[in-house]
Amino acid sequence: MSELFRAGGHLPERDCWQRLCAAVREKRQEGAYAELLAIRVFLRRRARGEALPHEELYPEEHRLAPTPALGDAWNAYKAAVRAGDFTAAREHIHTLEALLRP
Repeated sequence: MSELFRAGGHLPERDCWQRLCAAVREKRQEGAYAELLAIRVFLRRRARGEALPHEELYPEEHRLAPTPALGDAWNAYKAAVRAGDFTAAREHIHTLEALLRP
């Protein structure tokens, strides 16, 4: 486990989000789906009770999204994670996936 995670740090999904946005901008569909899969893995770990950071240290990161709808879905995912509502978070991942489809 990295020191960043132990110290609180940021949502580990944030790194995946940044790479997902870059992949969408570069029209690398497979790369975007790979990052979405990684976000799902983090959510499964949370749902199993693993203590991962959930603080909102970067409230403006949704602006990285190539479209407002994608950014809104990301904000909704983060809000659900902060609230501990993993069912809603899973639904927001489905929304992200639907928005990534060509």
